[in-house]
Amino acid sequence: MEVGADAATPVDSDLDGSPDYQDADSDADEIPDSIEAGSDPLNPVDTDANGTADYLDTDSDGDLIPDTLEAGIAATDPVDTDADGTADFRDIDSDNDSISDAVEAGASPVNPTDTNNNGIADYLDTDSDSDGIPDSLEVGPDPARPLDTNSNGTPDYRDSDSDGDGINDAIEAGPAPFNPTDTDEDNIADYLETDADNDGIADAVEVGSDTLNPADSDADGTPDYQDLDSEGDGVNDAIEAGNDPLNPSDTDNDGIADYLETDADGDGLPDSFETAGNPADPVDTDADGAPDFQDTDSDGDRISDAIEAGINPLNPIDTDDDGTADFLDTDADGDTIPDSIEIGTDPTTLTDNDGDGIPDYRDTDSDNDGLADNLEGEADTDADGSPDLLDTDSDDDGIFDTLESNRPDANLDGYVDDIEEPATLNDQPLETTQINSRLLQADGNAPSDSDNDGLADFRDSDSDNDGITDTVEAFGTAADANNDGILDNYSDTDGDGVNDVLREDPIAPADTDGDGDGRYDSQDIDSDGDGIPDLVETGGTDIDGDGMIDDFVDEDNNGIDDGAQVLPIDRFDTDGDNIPDYQDLDSDNDGISDLVESGGVDADGDGIADELLAYSSIPDLDGDGIPDFLENGDEEPETGAAIVVPGGGCSFGTVHQRIDPTLPLLALLAIVWALRRSGRRSGRNRAETS
Repeated sequence: MEVGADAATPVDSDLDGSPDYQDADSDADEIPDSIEAGSDPLNPVDTDANGTADYLDTDSDGDLIPDTLEAGIAATDPVDTDADGTADFRDIDSDNDSISDAVEAGASPVNPTDTNNNGIADYLDTDSDSDGIPDSLEVGPDPARPLDTNSNGTPDYRDSDSDGDGINDAIEAGPAPFNPTDTDEDNIADYLETDADNDGIADAVEVGSDTLNPADSDADGTPDYQDLDSEGDGVNDAIEAGNDPLNPSDTDNDGIADYLETDADGDGLPDSFETAGNPADPVDTDADGAPDFQDTDSDGDRISDAIEAGINPLNPIDTDDDGTADFLDTDADGDTIPDSIEIGTDPTTLTDNDGDGIPDYRDTDSDNDGLADNLEGEADTDADGSPDLLDTDSDDDGIFDTLESNRPDANLDGYVDDIEEPATLNDQPLETTQINSRLLQADGNAPSDSDNDGLADFRDSDSDNDGITDTVEAFGTAADANNDGILDNYSDTDGDGVNDVLREDPIAPADTDGDGDGRYDSQDIDSDGDGIPDLVETGGTDIDGDGMIDDFVDEDNNGIDDGAQVLPIDRFDTDGDNIPDYQDLDSDNDGISDLVESGGVDADGDGIADELLAYSSIPDLDGDGIPDFLENGDEEPETGAAIVVPGGGCSFGTVHQRIDPTLPLLALLAIVWALRRSGRRSGRNRAETS
């Protein structure tokens, strides 16, 4: 067979000058023909079935690798790498890694590829890239088309980082290369995917700076790229990462991605706390799209969580003890006033209106006037730009709310005096700074409403509805010349809602409690205790004898009867001693007290009438229409008189003003009275002239 068809010209396959029949290695592949021929010399082996017997074929198995390379050093005992009984030169997969030698050999069969440079050509190396993962796994389902996961032109079995995530396949594969790690259990081994834990963060990011020693932020033994909660804060990295896996979120801009830190927003509150125990669906208290653990203002009240949480983030402050920490509570002190209003204009500098060391949003009495914020509310009674809850004089009548609400304020600074007993809030002791700075209405009583008109005294410009504004009753006529119930010459340069004159030079209410009955004159319908209602002493009428304006109408809701809003109080000082009749125990200065002249009863002898006299029962012994307490025989007559205006309560002016044909009998009597007094004075003047 070695002679060929022409015996005269025998075949010389390797052209070495020795005809094959005389050549022990006819194809010069360094493998003896006797081995290559097989056991049947008459039917020599043709491994690659190409019609050329192996002993004549320099690449017996057709793997593009010369038999001379595959045979190894000992040609008489050719190499069988995979020990499958087939010598490599006849084995198209010499290392039995499922990748054909032709593929593994590379472009140069004479110099086959050795990926890991270990001196063993890939076609003979079961782990060509030394990544710990057998080539048979890395090749994929089609050995003729080996996998190239990262599409970098290098098949996985030659790529030590098959997925190009910066982490060596040997590390990603884990300790069992035939069963490589699949962290997210998606049936794709970690070494073949760029996000092994499927947390939305690329492994290349999670691995850190040392790819051979991947980062393990929470030191739990699971590297970050395989850890769904890399920093162990209870929040899934997928949530923390954001939308860009190569540029994960860094909420607090501290250079550490959220998924690597336990306080992503840097508010002092652990993310595990802010997620409220459900890391898969973290809480978003203010529904602004940013979960609390990435929101520095979780409740959206403009106060940072770091401030609201206090000094112990694991036990954050809960001011109103409602079970909701302040940083999650839009009304931290439970006063019904949103923190966003109480905080003021600068959320970094918390407003503390009363200077008690407790910011307003945690202070249930922000202005320390003794009226809880939830009573004062967001209203701005005097329209001065300062809501009542921050205004120590809500109606701007010059009388501090502390006085009008009957709270202790001896120094007249508008703040409740120091509290001796420890105060509590919802049965919880207040902080030290709170104890001596506030008086809470712990009994739940509503603030004083002396005239029961539904408008609390601290908002009522005429608290007792006697027709005299509180400002006049407290400070005298000059303090409220226009009789609008507001202290004149209002100025608030510091914007604290309090008239500067009260702050810089507090005006002590003149004879605040004239009769010493425990009620301020502004709340007392009989300021001097003479039994005659102030309303009557100022020239008004009081048919029902309750001391309050009849048919009270107050459309502007300022507490002053609309008909009495132009009340010239200074005209009702009968004896001209600068003490208005309603505060004068002897209005006509005749030496007989009004109490006696009015027929009042003072059984206990305290100088205060035991009860108010009805308007109709006030004596007028001479029947001249002028009550005895207003005449002594030589007093100057009044220039003004009380007239009743339909639907308007009581008003005052000259006798020729505002007369209506529909006036009731009482109005006519009042006019007669005024005319008689005027006539008497004219008569005296004529007599004196003559």
